[in-house]
Amino acid sequence: MSTRPRPNYLSDATMVDFEAGIMPYVVTDLPGCPDPLIKQFARETVREICEDTLQWQIELWPMSLIKSQNDYDLVIEDDSDDCYEIEKVMEVWVKGSQKTALRDYYLPSFNQLFLTGAPGATEAGKLEIRVAIKPKPASKKIEERFFNEWIQLIRFGILYKLKAQPSKTWTDAQGAAFYRSEYQRETSEMEAQRILKDTTGVLIASFSNFSGTGAGGGRRAISGNVTI
Repeated sequence: MSTRPRPNYLSDATMVDFEAGIMPYVVTDLPGCPDPLIKQFARETVREICEDTLQWQIELWPMSLIKSQNDYDLVIEDDSDDCYEIEKVMEVWVKGSQKTALRDYYLPSFNQLFLTGAPGATEAGKLEIRVAIKPKPASKKIEERFFNEWIQLIRFGILYKLKAQPSKTWTDAQGAAFYRSEYQRETSEMEAQRILKDTTGVLIASFSNFSGTGAGGGRRAISGNVTI
């Protein structure tokens, strides 16, 4: 039987406006750059960090196993779907008389889980799913703890992208190269830390959930876990 930490639901999190929070850390380095453009790149950078590091992980609300049903919709806590989206399914558990990790599944889309073996009449329990998420393109909120941890990284990402723009009052090719290097170094370190954290006998490898093309033009998933 596998063990895991206490569930981490999005509804338990304290959220902050990262657009407003990051502005004091970058405006003086971007003379003449319009605030809306800085905020646009802040949103893009936060999404990239979530995609590259998979560090923002939550538990979805448990779902009941249903007899003969293979497919289950993945929902981020009611109205939160308007602000956040699933980047990757990290782990699937079945909670019955005990909790066991489930590997026989694939994902026809980012918001649907398909069990390769449907529950039988005598099977009962709850599906518990841990996912990595990211803000949708227009969303400007993340968990406060991640904003506090990522302030410097978000700053690096905004500065390297904007300073690389040609013929602007804030253009700085040398500065762009420096901040890009710092951004890449820190994201690589964060990805390594995430893999170590997710290693509990089974390593959650850093590949995409999706591989190849499935029926209807969708991308068919490979299993979520790889034993090392």
